[in-house]
Amino acid sequence: MNITWFNIYKENIINVTYYTNVKPSEDAKTPIPTLFNWEIKNLTDYYLIIQLNFTDPMYVSSFPKKDLIGLKILSHNFFRAQKDMFTIADNYTILNFTLPSQTRSKEEFEQLETISN
Repeated sequence: MNITWFNIYKENIINVTYYTNVKPSEDAKTPIPTLFNWEIKNLTDYYLIIQLNFTDPMYVSSFPKKDLIGLKILSHNFFRAQKDMFTIADNYTILNFTLPSQTRSKEEFEQLETISN
């Protein structure tokens, strides 16, 4: 499948929902992260890789209760078994995934990893 084409129409195919545990503080000093963009990085017969981009990524899953991401398949025609042409149901919801703590970049992650070791 052409990943570029898939990314153009992604909002009509998959709904990605971010559930944060960051609550507004009285002093408004703690930023509340949001999912501002996502894209398909790879799609095969066996898996789908999605890159999530957050505002204030350092606050994603920064509390003991981790944040969640939910996926809902809006258009089943893009997810069809080659062997028997079976499709999943429209609006099929994948159980929410727990998100690990985030960093802004791979380099930032490596710096934090070096500091923690």
